[in-house]
Amino acid sequence: MRYYNAMTNERPYRKALSEGLVIEEIRKNSGIQFDPDLAKLFVEKVLGKPWRD
Repeated sequence: MRYYNAMTNERPYRKALSEGLVIEEIRKNSGIQFDPDLAKLFVEKVLGKPWRD
């Protein structure tokens, strides 16, 4: 959740990223930076988005 919030909120050094870009980043790093089961659960249940379009 912290990673999601950091990327979707405006920072002094960069603009906020769109939800779609952040979800794609989570998918891309699933199994590398993020636990794949938790990443999928977060996207589907917390954000209410499909894991794959």
